[in-house]
Amino acid sequence: MGEFEWKGRVYQGSHQPLVTRGLWERVRDTMDGRNASKHRRVKHDFAFSGLIACGHCECSIVGEIKKQRYIYYHCTGYKGKCDEPYVQEEVLEEKFAALLGRLVFDDEVLDWVRDALHDSHAEERREHEEAIKRLRARYDRLQNRIHAAYVDKLDGAIEPAFFEKISMDGGVSRIAA
Repeated sequence: MGEFEWKGRVYQGSHQPLVTRGLWERVRDTMDGRNASKHRRVKHDFAFSGLIACGHCECSIVGEIKKQRYIYYHCTGYKGKCDEPYVQEEVLEEKFAALLGRLVFDDEVLDWVRDALHDSHAEERREHEEAIKRLRARYDRLQNRIHAAYVDKLDGAIEPAFFEKISMDGGVSRIAA
């Protein structure tokens, strides 16, 4: 829109704006999430929320606390009134446990899972080591720049007032970044 911000100050650019101020602000607000729809805050994280759908109408099943201690699940009825009854959480736990108890994995599948976990762990370790290398290189680069600025000050290549200003407001790290 023809402006730019630098070090907390707004400057007018010399180029022709590409978009209007109104469009720029609408996009910025959207990107900042200022106009995002407000979702209802979830008070409880129920074990089966988002995992199962109603067998009758295929709507989501949601949990609800009754008498401040019992958890029941029921259909949201999003597609219209659903006649399915509430179900206690313990009943769902038993059904899930029974289904999971019937799962059987042969050695080939277990070997595949073990190898996949091993590969995933190795990849995570590589990514971690690469991140450390990148951060170490940036740290070293910043330290070298700080050292060079200090040497330049001692050699008189930098005005003392400029060096003092940069040192006081943390500008050395900002310049180096």
